[in-house]
Amino acid sequence: MLFETLSQPLIALYIIVTGFLCGIIFDLNYLIWLLAKKDKILRIVLDIASTLLAFAIFYFLILDISFGEIRLYQIILFMLSIFLYRIIFGKIFAILNEKCYIKLTLLISKFFKRILKKKQKINDV
Repeated sequence: MLFETLSQPLIALYIIVTGFLCGIIFDLNYLIWLLAKKDKILRIVLDIASTLLAFAIFYFLILDISFGEIRLYQIILFMLSIFLYRIIFGKIFAILNEKCYIKLTLLISKFFKRILKKKQKINDV
């Protein structure tokens, strides 16, 4: 019991870092949704998958650091760290996603235009 009491700050740090990493999962979820042209059904599926993945990561973290003994502060700290990530870095990541999405779509459209021009030249000859 004394070991667990002494290691609680380290456990809290692990939970905060894991919450931030799970926040990245939700941002990648948003990026995939953007690339799929904002499909509503895909959004629901990705949200469910991201949530299940985040809680699976949390569950295995709890199994690893406190031998499966879940405490209320661990759950609250995990949820707060995800929300804190979304507040602090979520907007920055969303802006970067939008810029990358725009550049990626322009690059893909230029690529397909070149392919179409080559096909037209072949057809004209």
